[in-house]
Amino acid sequence: MKDNILEISNYKQRIYRLKKGYTIVNGTISEYPVIVHSYVGEIKKEVSIFSDFFYYKSTNRAINLLNDSMNTITKKYGRLLVMFLNYVFYGCEKPISRIEDITIEMGQQFLQRYAKGLEGRKQSKSEYTVSGGEMTLTYFFYWLLHNYPVKLKYIKLSNFEWEEYYSINEATKFREEKVKRKRLNSIFCIDADDEYVTRDKVVTGSLYMVLLLLDIAKKHDKMLRLGIALGAFAGLRKGEVCQMSKSRIKTFEPYVNVQFETTIDTTYNQILRSDGLMTGYIKTKKVRPVYEPFLPMLNDIYNDHLDMLNEDGLNNQYGALFIDSRGNAMMDYTYLERFKKLTDIMRDILRVAALDDEQESAKEAYSLLQGVAFTPHSLRYFFSQYICERENNPIVLQRYRVDKQIATQMGYILESRKAKERIKELQEELHKDAVEHMKNVEKLFDQEVRKYKGDRVW
Repeated sequence: MKDNILEISNYKQRIYRLKKGYTIVNGTISEYPVIVHSYVGEIKKEVSIFSDFFYYKSTNRAINLLNDSMNTITKKYGRLLVMFLNYVFYGCEKPISRIEDITIEMGQQFLQRYAKGLEGRKQSKSEYTVSGGEMTLTYFFYWLLHNYPVKLKYIKLSNFEWEEYYSINEATKFREEKVKRKRLNSIFCIDADDEYVTRDKVVTGSLYMVLLLLDIAKKHDKMLRLGIALGAFAGLRKGEVCQMSKSRIKTFEPYVNVQFETTIDTTYNQILRSDGLMTGYIKTKKVRPVYEPFLPMLNDIYNDHLDMLNEDGLNNQYGALFIDSRGNAMMDYTYLERFKKLTDIMRDILRVAALDDEQESAKEAYSLLQGVAFTPHSLRYFFSQYICERENNPIVLQRYRVDKQIATQMGYILESRKAKERIKELQEELHKDAVEHMKNVEKLFDQEVRKYKGDRVW
């Protein structure tokens, strides 16, 4: 097994490695994983107490590594844990000498480096891989708190949060049965879509580009049109888009009343497939308010999406809003693949349109795409910038982005009359801008395939 060893300095340091152990039970040789440690320049190796983590089962049985195979433990927990131990004991800026001095911030810093490719394999990691790393270290910290013989100084029981969820028990003979279970939430916040994982340099979108992409989706992949709108007008990440179900969205009706704020319920992760696979993950589990000026656009696109699901008979039994070609709730990586195809079309259209002297918006958009990627997170950039340009209070942006780490927790409620006037003004401004941009977008398509209801422009 390949050792996970960081570069070693010339003074005495402890090195952790992952090894195989062997035991004979009833005449059968079985393998089991162990963590060993030694010191630089010494041959002698000792089995580390941290090896006990691989045999941990929590009292509520929500965490149970005993059922995992040697291969699963090695890939899912062992390799990352060894990298983390080497990091905190001598690889980080301020290494510790005793595990009881460990902090959540150390885990956060390690996972950020891991996501970037600065730890482990020298390549940036996917959101799925980073999420798995978060849970490995969350379980390890929880195990340390409950099983390590010395009390941890900076890790408390209050740092951990359990959530209840329902999964499908397919073992029942005559019907599918929902089973209530518990799981531990991650104590870290590594956003693989934001600043840590950057395979390509990502560009923000303009309103023109967002409207063009919505129009391309309407023609080439209707299923993704609402997802694009949720990214651009609600700030959802791709994993959060793929978590969307009918139960999370009550309405996008553009009424203005501070007593009936329009929100999206992103307080939990939900299984939307009978095979138990998670379609995506919600990073920050809070109720997400919708920026009111975007409501008219979201309302029309959402209603169109529901009509499409009904007409095509794609009503998922768990209420999933995004369905793949096999009729299952769409996985986030499938969403990303289909999104990329739409952005490739957009890039080709803009390349041709940029040659037209009259298409200034197309020229500007095409120049923005030179050498950079347009990803689902570009829509979140657009969402943030659009609000920033129209609101002076940074707390407002934090509120609508639903950032996990917010310095000031506050409920931002405008005075009723002032709020209504301001929101109406912003909605009219957005509609006016959209009309202007759509005049240019329409030039890029055959008029016969563009059919709008009334004076709608999105």
